Amino acid sequence: MLARRVLGAVDRHGVLDLVAGIPGAHPGALEQVEPVDRDDERVEVLVEFLASHRWRAITLGALCRQLLGVLDAWWLRRRWSEVELGWLGDGDR
Repeated sequence: MLARRVLGAVDRHGVLDLVAGIPGAHPGALEQVEPVDRDDERVEVLVEFLASHRWRAITLGALCRQLLGVLDAWWLRRRWSEVELGWLGDGDR
């Protein structure tokens, strides 16, 4: 559940950044952060990290930095894989 809530907060932050860039738009009142679906592919990434680290021994701030770093690294690996697959597909032509 922790991973799902963290991802919900990340998604909300992204939406708020997007809305803030629209002149005259207001995000409205902030409600409780809703966790992402269990099927979200990012959940497994954070759960694996949490299962392999003693995260309860660090501060909340440090845990948040660690989780965001893990998420960023996963996202970069995923994007790089997409680029490599594109290169492979270009070789077929």
